[in-house]
Amino acid sequence: MTRKQRNILNFLALLFLLIVLPVAALYFLDMGVDYRKELLAELGDHGQAPEFSLVSVNGDTINQNSLKNHIALVNFMGFNQGSLQEDVKGQSLKKLNGQFGDREEVIFLNFISKSASDSLDFINVRSFLESNELETCEKCYFVFAGKSEMESLATDGFGMTFENGMNVLNNASLALCDKTGTIKRYYNLEDKADEQLLVRHVIMFLPAGEGREGDFEIIE
Repeated sequence: MTRKQRNILNFLALLFLLIVLPVAALYFLDMGVDYRKELLAELGDHGQAPEFSLVSVNGDTINQNSLKNHIALVNFMGFNQGSLQEDVKGQSLKKLNGQFGDREEVIFLNFISKSASDSLDFINVRSFLESNELETCEKCYFVFAGKSEMESLATDGFGMTFENGMNVLNNASLALCDKTGTIKRYYNLEDKADEQLLVRHVIMFLPAGEGREGDFEIIE
C-alpha cells in the first residue's frame, strides 16, 4: 500500500469516527427516545389505586400500600365462571410470569371471589396455579373478596369496565399500575396486540441499566 493510499484510508477512518459514527449514534438515540415517547403517550392517568385490605390465600394481609414501589398487574376473576379464567387469563399470567417472574419490581395482584367454603377457595386457587405453572410465582398474590366488594373495587376503585356480557368474575381485563400506585392503562387479554403492548409497557417501567437486562420476548 502506497503512502497516498494509506493517507486516504486514514482520512476515511477519521471521517467515520468523527462524523458517521456520532451521527449514527444520535440517530439510534433519537429512535429510542421517540419509541419511549410513543409508549408513554399510550399510557394515561386513571387515578390512584383505591384503599383496600384483604387476606391472601397464604394468609397475608395485602393492601394498597403493597402496590407502592412495584409495577402491579391487577386482575379480577372468579372460578367456575367459564373458559376465560383458565384459557385467557391463566395462559396470559403464565406467559407474563415467564417474562417477569424473577423481577422484584413486578407483582401480580389477583382479586378472586370468596365462596362459602374456605377449603373450596383454596382448592380452586391451587388448581389454577398448578394448571398454569404458577406455583413458584412468589409475586402472585390471590386475595379474597365478596362479589359486591370486588365489583366496587373493580369499577369504582380501579375504574375498570366490563362489556359484551362480561363481569367482575368473568372477564379478560387487566389493569397496570406504576410504582406510585397510579393506574396507567387497561388491557384486554383476549387481544394479542393489547397483550403484546402490556409487555412493552412493563419493560419500559423497569429500571434502566442492569435492572432492565434480561431475555424479554413480545408475547405471540
